[in-house]
Amino acid sequence: MATVDKKLLEHLADLSRIGTRDGGRKLLTDIREIVSYVEQLAPVDMEGSSTSFQRKEVELPSLPSNVMRDDAYAAGRCLDGAAALLAFPDTDEGYLNVPKVQ
Repeated sequence: MATVDKKLLEHLADLSRIGTRDGGRKLLTDIREIVSYVEQLAPVDMEGSSTSFQRKEVELPSLPSNVMRDDAYAAGRCLDGAAALLAFPDTDEGYLNVPKVQ
């Protein structure tokens, strides 16, 4: 079994920037259980197995090559910069002033 001790736990907590309560006893126990479970998989013979993220083969439906709309400029629907500044209620030296986000 891989040794998961308090020193390793403190190192991992520091790397992941998480705080530990109760001196890390609960987290240490949890990590040891996880490592123990994963070590049970070590003797499994995976020779000839292919890597898969699916439990079974899934056939995906064919999709159209372009499911997005065409980028088209619609004249008259877009404001130029000067028109936008004129339409906006509060501007300052060419910038739009908006309320502060709380």
